[in-house]
Amino acid sequence: MTVPKTEKSKRTVTMTPNPEELLRKVQGTQIGRRDELEDGWVNSGYVFTQPDGTAIDPDLITEAFKKMVKEVGTPPYASRPAAPVRHRR
Repeated sequence: MTVPKTEKSKRTVTMTPNPEELLRKVQGTQIGRRDELEDGWVNSGYVFTQPDGTAIDPDLITEAFKKMVKEVGTPPYASRPAAPVRHRR
């Protein structure tokens, strides 16, 4: 994680109650794990973490998603957004 480059890069996100409730549950679970693990807890600063507080490897999520797509039989997806379409002036 890095600090935003400019003040304009900072954003405030308004949430509906459902995501806020979910995030509070995650936070509560992490506080419990932190208390259990004491010095074994890693304060990574991330919202979603491994059970010990370390960051989740993004490749694990990508691979889990690919496996799920294959299991349900949906067509392959583009892992990166398509290039923007340029309009002629």
